[in-house]
Amino acid sequence: MEYKETGIRVWFNSDTGIVNQVFTQREDLDFKGAKIGDKAESFQNAFGEPISDQNGDMHFKYKDGYISVIYDTQTGITFAVYLLNVDFRVLLFKKLCVGNLTHL
Repeated sequence: MEYKETGIRVWFNSDTGIVNQVFTQREDLDFKGAKIGDKAESFQNAFGEPISDQNGDMHFKYKDGYISVIYDTQTGITFAVYLLNVDFRVLLFKKLCVGNLTHL
């Protein structure tokens, strides 16, 4: 669902109704001192070393969830953030592995 007035999009788990992820490009939100539009390093300063950093997508573990910071690989400038209840890279890896195992 998109909430244009607040500048966020929200995805829900279709089975449980629980929020899976929140997406925003709002530059006025403060993430422990880092803001969208800052260099990617500002998020590293705020959240420590990312658990992954691939193709302009840095993932940080934070409390009970994850933060995915999207940035331009040429400039390092951030332009979006996802708040995730599960790191979707891990889910994708599990799906690929299980899918491959079932076909052996």
